[in-house]
Amino acid sequence: MIQIEAFRAKSGTPYAVVFYDEEHALISDSWLGKFHSDEEFKRVLAFIVGEIERRGAKLWLADLRHLNRSLLDFQDWLAEEISPRAFEAGLEREAVVLPLRETFDTTPDEFDVVGSASGAIDRIADDRVRFFFGREEARTWLLRGEIDRS
Repeated sequence: MIQIEAFRAKSGTPYAVVFYDEEHALISDSWLGKFHSDEEFKRVLAFIVGEIERRGAKLWLADLRHLNRSLLDFQDWLAEEISPRAFEAGLEREAVVLPLRETFDTTPDEFDVVGSASGAIDRIADDRVRFFFGREEARTWLLRGEIDRS
């Protein structure tokens, strides 16, 4: 897996990093802390979909475990624009890794990654997109189409 882009805030601190695994046609994004504007978030997702189109990625692993900003304002955009465009480009499956739920039991709405991301996934209502609480479990499902529970 190689890093293909790091998105940085004006301060220079990265808030998202995108990787590509050519062997498995897998694109992956990892979020670090929070993005500071709607445009920063949209720039990352537009880049990822562009890479899916350009590289022919079939699998997408979105790691939101370290994101501390809600995606509530983006649910419609994700469900109506980003996901359809990605699947039209040939994406077969997307796994979204969320923070462990117990870390967010007392989280204010503006930081609720679990609730807002799972709400966006529910809006897509498609078995090709699933959420997980572990990166390895998500990767296994992407690569095999199933979860190894042994």
